[in-house]
Amino acid sequence: MRLGFPKESFSVPEGAPLLQSPSIAQGTTSLNYNRSPYDYVTPIEDQGDCGSCWAFATKAALESLVLMATRAAPTSINLYLTT
Repeated sequence: MRLGFPKESFSVPEGAPLLQSPSIAQGTTSLNYNRSPYDYVTPIEDQGDCGSCWAFATKAALESLVLMATRAAPTSINLYLTT
């Protein structure tokens, strides 16, 4: 079962302008971004190529809610997704 946006159904029109990311000024290049001092945000997970981004987003939201409700350590919770 495949859910989500199928890659095959999208194509860029010929001559369409490309969006470019702004240059990052020299400075920190850390990929760690967590505005919560309590670590209620669980780590990023590899979603693979199954079109289930909505499931991973829901899972991450539920994990964060459980962490906030129980004040547990972030490493103590890990909900699992199966296909």
